[in-house]
Amino acid sequence: MRIISITNVKNEIDIIEAFVRHTSTLVNRLVILDNGSTDGTLDVLRALRAEGLPLEIVEDPTPGYYQHARMTRLLHEHAPHYHDADWTLPLDADEFLVLSPEAERILAEADPERPLCLPWHSYVPSASDEPGQANPVVRIRHRLAEEPRRTIKVVVPAALALRPEVALGTGSHDLTINNKPIEPANVELGHLAHFPLRSADQYLAKMVVGTLQVYAMDWALVPICYHWKAAFDRLKRDPETTAHEFRDIAMRYVAEFPEGVTPKLVDDPICYQGGELLHTAIEHEHSRALRSILVYAEQLARNHGTLRTRVEELQRNLEYHKEILDQTRQEIVDLKSSWTWRSGRLLVSPIRKLKDSLDQVRGRSPKSDAA
Repeated sequence: MRIISITNVKNEIDIIEAFVRHTSTLVNRLVILDNGSTDGTLDVLRALRAEGLPLEIVEDPTPGYYQHARMTRLLHEHAPHYHDADWTLPLDADEFLVLSPEAERILAEADPERPLCLPWHSYVPSASDEPGQANPVVRIRHRLAEEPRRTIKVVVPAALALRPEVALGTGSHDLTINNKPIEPANVELGHLAHFPLRSADQYLAKMVVGTLQVYAMDWALVPICYHWKAAFDRLKRDPETTAHEFRDIAMRYVAEFPEGVTPKLVDDPICYQGGELLHTAIEHEHSRALRSILVYAEQLARNHGTLRTRVEELQRNLEYHKEILDQTRQEIVDLKSSWTWRSGRLLVSPIRKLKDSLDQVRGRSPKSDAA
């Protein structure tokens, strides 16, 4: 069975190397689309590819949080066609695959017309994390003892990946055919260790850049990422308090717990299989976060400036053509009131009547001639 993972990333510098190294030990090939990262993520990906890891990089810097559209594109164009995938795993860079010991048998016996599922195990920072450990999936050992709701990612068989009417939903949590959900088989291939928030500064950059990406899209899509908008507003009001409350925010990031309830954690480190990190630079998290925010803000400003210049150019062209149109209309009015126009009509009208008379004499009417 050939298993291909597909991933859409933006600004995942602290975790991308660990993700690629770990995932490459479990799948045949990774296809990663970089959506204009501004923090060095793309440089790390290129270095990993140069090492010879089974990695294909797709570059798409287009602004806007069109994650599901990009992932569906990878599902259709890359996994089954370019890499002959039997199964495609849509993964985020913060999701680390843990396969069941029975994974090979499960894939061999699975229904080729139904997706499988990988449930989340949510990992969160805690006071016992080793601060000097650069690899976040080794540093962060604790996960929620119980998931507040069951969240899955789908695993897509080739028979469905090849059908153009099949699409991945937002976050790749579901699969649809002609906009109707396809129920996954009640078989779990394993699970995903999910590390969405790794530090206060990574959270800062994630919320700011993510919210700006959504704002660069249609406003109607903003409710899809309501938690980013809420976090962004909280950061604007009081960034210091947000930093102090980061661990509590991280525990409640996946889902809201009742007021006054503190989620229970268990010490359950994942079996990381990727080895040593060679390309992830150790630097101050705050500097890294600030740089990614500034670069992305600059990109948006430049895009806005380019768009405004283009709009102004189109307005000037529109005004120019409007002047030409008005001038042409006036020339037509002047022509119709001229002696040349009136004398021409005096000549043309008798000639037309003479032609109609001759046609009648020959047994043809103007109507039948026109037909």
